[in-house]
Amino acid sequence: MQTFQISCQMSRFRAPKWTHNELPVIESKRITFNNRIGSEMTRIETMSVSNASVQDSGFYRCNSFSRSYHRLDVIPSQPTASTIDVIPKQHHNFEEIKEEYSTVVLKCDIISKSDTHEIFWSKNGQGIVSDDRRTIRKSGLTIRNATSIVDAGEYLCRVDSLSVRGGSQFGQIIYLRAPIRVKQLPNAQSVMKGVRRVIKCEYTGYPMGKIVWLIGNQKVTSDLLQSLGIEMKSNGDSHPDSALIIKNTTENNTDSYTCIVNNGFSEDETSVFLTVR
Repeated sequence: MQTFQISCQMSRFRAPKWTHNELPVIESKRITFNNRIGSEMTRIETMSVSNASVQDSGFYRCNSFSRSYHRLDVIPSQPTASTIDVIPKQHHNFEEIKEEYSTVVLKCDIISKSDTHEIFWSKNGQGIVSDDRRTIRKSGLTIRNATSIVDAGEYLCRVDSLSVRGGSQFGQIIYLRAPIRVKQLPNAQSVMKGVRRVIKCEYTGYPMGKIVWLIGNQKVTSDLLQSLGIEMKSNGDSHPDSALIIKNTTENNTDSYTCIVNNGFSEDETSVFLTVR
């Protein structure tokens, strides 16, 4: 069985993130990573793969943001039908955390003629091992007490299947979604003139949602905000529009303020009626 190596030079300030056909590559008994100093500002990253098979053919990158890649073609030596593993085509699955602190099972659709394979799970690029909440079984990952904040995200089930022809590798991505739940604002608030007021839109859910603000029945625009003396900024999260800031409240700011969040498969909202007196 043959071993191949792929090396790339990258900035020493960046962390490597190897991908094979745009799927993350996880270190295992068959796949190892190492590096050495290149120059003062660079580092040479090397990936070694043993027992190379046809399934290892494809495009490799040492960083998912890199425009450069290595193309590798592995030529099989006398393949026979009896040694070929039957593995499903790559596809993306979607699962959902329907209730907080519920049990979620992610299934990895693996079909093989033998049990000689290893399964590796990762979430957002970080490897997963069985613990008091998560259990890895033959073709599934069980998550107990699952919450949208901790457990929602992009999961990868990677299978290293061993056979007489050296082995193959298959990855399946599963998106564990969580419905949008917006933190509710009080129904009404009253403030004095001339004070600073911040209205925040906070929520949980995956994937990340898009925030839309309404003042009264009008969708927020830059012109509307400017006319009312309001700024739209980040509330310290990844959204640039998760907070409305009224620097100096006036009677013109008396109105209802509604935050609507939608992530493509779920939506939630909250409103507050602000009275300036």
